[in-house]
Amino acid sequence: MKVFRNVAGSMLAILLVGCASTPSLMPAPNIYVNGEGYPESAIAPGLKSNKVELLFVTDRVPETGEDGALQYGAERHRG
Repeated sequence: MKVFRNVAGSMLAILLVGCASTPSLMPAPNIYVNGEGYPESAIAPGLKSNKVELLFVTDRVPETGEDGALQYGAERHRG
């Protein structure tokens, strides 16, 4: 019975310690601290774009789909 009481006491202590703290959130980025909007005028016109340059590299075997489009299968290319 004493072992049960010790285990129950330990579990209660762990439960209380785990629930005692409040989580803290990461602070807002400095750009938003003053409550102002996004400073779009500070960005050069050449940098305002939604296009992303993407380099795709794979070692999968290229296959041609039913519609003739290039696809990559599950097999690895050994060449």
